[in-house]
Formats: sequence, C-alpha cells, structure tokens
Amino acid sequence: MKFNKYLLAVSVCIATPAMAQSSMETIESNCLTGDAKSCLVAGYANLNGVKAEKNVTKSETLFERGCTLGELEACHVIATRFNKSDSYKRLSELCSKGHDASCASKAYSELEGLSTKKNVKKGIQTAQASCDNSGSQSCTILASIYFLGLYSQKIDNDKGVSYLEKSCKLKMYSSCKQVAKIYSEGRLIKPNAEKVLESLSTMCSLGDKKSCSTIETYRGKTQ
Repeated sequence: MKFNKYLLAVSVCIATPAMAQSSMETIESNCLTGDAKSCLVAGYANLNGVKAEKNVTKSETLFERGCTLGELEACHVIATRFNKSDSYKRLSELCSKGHDASCASKAYSELEGLSTKKNVKKGIQTAQASCDNSGSQSCTILASIYFLGLYSQKIDNDKGVSYLEKSCKLKMYSSCKQVAKIYSEGRLIKPNAEKVLESLSTMCSLGDKKSCSTIETYRGKTQ
C-alpha cells in the first residue's frame, strides 16, 4: 500500500473572505500588481476550473508569479503539479525554508524514488526532521509507515499513534479524527477516553461543530 498522491501536491487553497467576494478578474489583477496570495488563489482557480475556465497553462504562469513574489505554497505547486525536471531540487529548497507540504513531498519522493534515487533511510530521516520541526504532514507519513509496516519497517502501533497524536496537536484535522477513532475502538491500541476527548477538543477548536457537540455526549458515556 502506498501513500495517496495528495502528499505530492496539496491542492487546498483558502481564500480570504474579501477574495471570495471578488471577481476572478480582480484577483488576477491583484496578482499582476504584486499580491502573492492573489496569485495563489487565481492559480488554483484556473487549475481546477473554479470561478474561472480551466486553464492549466495560465495557472502555471500565475503560480510562477506567486512563487517569485515569495508565496511558498505557489512554489510547492509548481514543483509537484507541472512535471518539472528539477522538482526534487525545488522541494529540497522549500523544505529547507520550513514549508511543511514540501518536506512531506520531499520525503515521499525519496521513499518512492520520484525525481530522485530511491532512498528509504533518507526519506524517513527527512520526514522525522520535519515532524520534529512541527511538520504535521511529515508526522502523518511516519504514522502510516509504522501502522502499515511500509518500506520494510516493523509494524509498531505505539509509534504510529504517537506520530498521529503529534500531527493532531499541530492542528491536522484528519489526524485528530484518526486518533479519536483509534483510542475509541481500542483495536490497535488500548482504549483511552481522555485521548479521545483531547482529539475531539482539537477538532472542535478547528471549527468542527459535530465534534463540539460530541464532547459532552462522549464524556457522559465515560463517567
């Protein structure tokens, strides 16, 4: 089982409320006048055909401009979505600047041998260094490795859940959801109601209203 390819290209873009109300023409104009975030938003819109006709060539130009203006996420998209021959080099440079998604993509490239020679040891080291430096996505890579025994690593559920917990503490919603499920079911690891509540609380703080309402219900069942 391999990691999902979304690790190579995080395609989630959160526009500001003001941008959400603006026309794509205005956003693209703001990009041309030097607003890096507008370049990112316009790039995604053209890449995915949202609020604009799908235009991959144009999206690449917008991402390139955003990258030039210092928007690291735009640089990451260029490195992972447009088949650049130097994508690994680009990811390495972005990772050195602390860009979480790029470190995760760099680690995955090393683990799988994409745009660079396959080197599992190096890939795990890259993920570990990023996770230690608050890289939530790299923590999830390590969790998958130890839960599933990937890349000839020994299955270690304790390690796996510890990496998921760290990712959750770094506000990775999907990791919190997995942690809550694991500690609630008690199949992979001993059940722990306190850990479930901690995860639900983090999910609630991230805006998940269902988790907010579940907290009291779950607490009542465990008392």
